[in-house]
Amino acid sequence: MSLENSRKALALISARFYENPSEKLFIIGITGTNGKTTTAFLIENLLLKAGFKVGSIGTINYRYSGKTFNSSMTTPESADLQKILSDMKKTGITHVVMEISSHAVDLNRIDCCWMDIGIYTNLSQDHLDYYGDMDSY
Repeated sequence: MSLENSRKALALISARFYENPSEKLFIIGITGTNGKTTTAFLIENLLLKAGFKVGSIGTINYRYSGKTFNSSMTTPESADLQKILSDMKKTGITHVVMEISSHAVDLNRIDCCWMDIGIYTNLSQDHLDYYGDMDSY
């Protein structure tokens, strides 16, 4: 048996282990070089004012149901992400606003995570140290 991409396998196993929580939540994913945190904050607050039960995952922290947790990266590893989404659902969260870094996309952290809405803010040369050139980015 051969495993071609352990990151994709981890995402799939984690999603199934936590019973695919993203399928039961309304998730708004925000990506782009700049502006993810500001955009996420604005959307989170609009949803809260509209009366929704909202969770947020991002660069500064992730929070839901009156709890706040420090973040070590913008978008958690797939196993951590699935657990966070599962925990959010268990506490009654219905909507999640999530910042998605380009690294998270490239490293399969959001594989098996269903997004209802995707927002793209912009693209600049900030991450060429990782991608090498704009075409790869």
